[in-house]
Amino acid sequence: MSRSPRQVPYLICCFFLICLAAPPITQAQVQQASCTFTLFLLDRSSPSNPDFDGATGVNDWKTVVGEASDTFAQTPPFSKAFAHFFGGGTTYYSAPGAIRTRFNARNNHGVSVGTYTDSSAARHSFMLQGSTFTSIVHPNAAPNTTMVQGLNKFNTIVGSFSSVPWGGTVRSFKRDSSGNFFSFSFPGSQTTLANGINDSGVIVGSYVAPGSVNGALSWHGFAYHNGQWVTVDYPGTNVDTFLLGISDTGVIIGEVEPIGPPIYFMYSNGVFKKIDVPNSLFTQVSGISAGGVISGTTDFNQGFTATCQ
Repeated sequence: MSRSPRQVPYLICCFFLICLAAPPITQAQVQQASCTFTLFLLDRSSPSNPDFDGATGVNDWKTVVGEASDTFAQTPPFSKAFAHFFGGGTTYYSAPGAIRTRFNARNNHGVSVGTYTDSSAARHSFMLQGSTFTSIVHPNAAPNTTMVQGLNKFNTIVGSFSSVPWGGTVRSFKRDSSGNFFSFSFPGSQTTLANGINDSGVIVGSYVAPGSVNGALSWHGFAYHNGQWVTVDYPGTNVDTFLLGISDTGVIIGEVEPIGPPIYFMYSNGVFKKIDVPNSLFTQVSGISAGGVISGTTDFNQGFTATCQ
């Protein structure tokens, strides 16, 4: 039976949520991912070019975005957002009035979202489409509490905000391409952070367990779509799970913080797989594209893209 184009995203989401829920996450396996890594350094040919600080996102063209810092700068900007292209070359961007700028995600159309800090140390969120700068502010957010994290091919943006200065309840939001906001929180939780959204509208992020108090926070991963929630926790006890992004086929990347160094993973079909750059001291995974390209950071100020199974 044929499916209309409008039906397909709905069917993908339902299939994904069913697969996530069974087998139970607590019974999921943990394996080692098999990955092919491509490492890169930012272009330092000019003394004015800042150095690599960290990768945050990637698209299917393997364009990696993030933040680059000028450690020795005496005047602002002290950091700029960067876009590093797979074929070589890097562009830098500083938001108007910013002393620090960071891209958090980029889609296949070259649209980026990020945050910046102004001279008064206030943080702001924005979308950059070509040369068009759009400030992103949730209508119910307290000043400087709107934080954008991810976007999809439709320029639908996800992030978080607080209706009071930081320290109160933190909720998540979705903003469509027309500028309409939809707010949501994991039931009973005081803190819900949306970090990524795929082209089918499935959102992933993390929430603090309802009833947790300061000093005893317990973070759990979630997948959310059309009012349906699925908790995704890395196996083990006394660990916090943070979900960072999701591909169009439902592959999730995330971070787990046990007692010891963080572990970065991909999750699909009931299996968690650890991601590690071979022979490295550390691996930090940060983003995943619609098609499943993974980005991150490793030793000696190097970024990477990876394809993993």
